Amino acid sequence: MARTRVLPTRAEWEATTASPELIRPFLFHFERQEAGKLVQRKLRLIACAAARCLWKQLPEDVFRKAIEVGERFADGTATEKEREKAFRAAFEVHNDLEVAYGIDDGTELYLLPDRERAEVWRALSATGIAITCVKPALTFGTLDGVCHTVPGLLLPIAKYRKGFSVEHGYQFGYDQVSDPLPPLVRDILGYPFAPVKFEKRWRTETVRLLTEGITADGKFDRLPILADALEEAGCDDADILGHCRGPGPHVGGCWVVDLIRGVHWQPKL
Repeated sequence: MARTRVLPTRAEWEATTASPELIRPFLFHFERQEAGKLVQRKLRLIACAAARCLWKQLPEDVFRKAIEVGERFADGTATEKEREKAFRAAFEVHNDLEVAYGIDDGTELYLLPDRERAEVWRALSATGIAITCVKPALTFGTLDGVCHTVPGLLLPIAKYRKGFSVEHGYQFGYDQVSDPLPPLVRDILGYPFAPVKFEKRWRTETVRLLTEGITADGKFDRLPILADALEEAGCDDADILGHCRGPGPHVGGCWVVDLIRGVHWQPKL
């Protein structure tokens, strides 16, 4: 007998504060869908948003470069060759760091003092998330792992105490730090369980030019102006207008901007 799948309501989706719990209902319903260009773009942009939360924890510039290349690759302004080059460079440095830390065989890590072990684990985990941004292809499972790890990596080192399992710090992290990912995931995906219709007549020249400017410059503070232009074009969709006028945060892949551009992935229910 098939399991009954219960879709999360909009209120439940908006109220979720822990990103794995936000992602998992999405995984449950959509993990078997084809990984086409639009869904790959969304997954990559979420991975990049997650990696940017750890920007200061990355030990080498090559990992920051990987994030930037991942963002550009998602939007078609970086080539496959650039993605592959960034992936190989970051992967090689990651391996070199493992050797430098003396944990390439997985045993020396546990001999380190607790604080030092935490620092090593956090650095390597953060680099792993940065590398995800330039992987050849992403899955919902990979994205779940990324979102599950980020809160623990934002946990202050001082919170780690003797005997605490730093390798599973994310389990402790949810109660100690504010998880930045849920609003970013919602900004990129919208409410995926109720696809939004966008009327062609709303895409006026003013709306198009504003959208292009926001995309090119990353100036998401212009979204309220975009909302006004959409309203003048006849748009009366409360979700679209509300998102534009809401507090954000907004990042590359914002669902309203993508909807206007015609690149927003809306899954099959």
